[in-house]
Amino acid sequence: MGTIAHKSRLDLWWERRRPAPLDVLTPAMQWGRFQTWINAVLKRSALRRDTANAFKTYRPLLSRLKISVPFKQSDRIGRFAHHVLHSNLPRPVRYLEIGAFEGQSLAFVHALLGGQMLATVIDPFADYSEHADTNMRDVFATFSANIGAIGARQAVRVLRGRSIDHLPALLDAGEQFDFIYIDGSHANLDVMLDAVLGWQLLAPGGLMVFDDYWYRRVDLGRSFRPKLAVDAFVGAMSHEIAVLDVAGQVFLQKALR
Repeated sequence: MGTIAHKSRLDLWWERRRPAPLDVLTPAMQWGRFQTWINAVLKRSALRRDTANAFKTYRPLLSRLKISVPFKQSDRIGRFAHHVLHSNLPRPVRYLEIGAFEGQSLAFVHALLGGQMLATVIDPFADYSEHADTNMRDVFATFSANIGAIGARQAVRVLRGRSIDHLPALLDAGEQFDFIYIDGSHANLDVMLDAVLGWQLLAPGGLMVFDDYWYRRVDLGRSFRPKLAVDAFVGAMSHEIAVLDVAGQVFLQKALR
């Protein structure tokens, strides 16, 4: 018994500390990562301006929303705002968000677009392993209050349930979206399913964003590595994809047909 427990602790220690490998060697993702690093160095002043402008848009939301973990003024928020505003998305933007939580990302996108969006949100708002210490019924109440606080109730359609249940129905209905933000379950297969089904819903020229690219939950097993799913998906569909940015979030644009 003691040997098994010791081995388990050792394995957990190693999983937390070993460097993330290039599990799926995807040239497009490696090149995108390199470009992101180069731009962060050579275009530092532009990124700082984007970050400052993004936070000016975000800051007023802080007094209106109930948020457990607010965004920080960082390169991440600057990159996000830059791509949302410079991807030539039509207005109003048809926006799909998979995994809404408290509605912070939705509120930020709404502010960036000046309210010119029609949003669909998919989230079960049910307790699950990644948020074992969170009552998701309370989260749904917070989400609803936050959407009301930004005056977006009429522009937001909420589909409660799993993305695997709702995405095929949206496909069957012939719906399309200009911007898809994926931040739902971080399990590899769930990320892959969201990517594959979401890509078919994404309009030509549309923007797809994956949150938490480097996310790891070794306490839940090796199947919680979004990077593996994103790399594999991009490798399979690279002929249709322009990789815009690869950092904590991944930004992809669909080729025009």
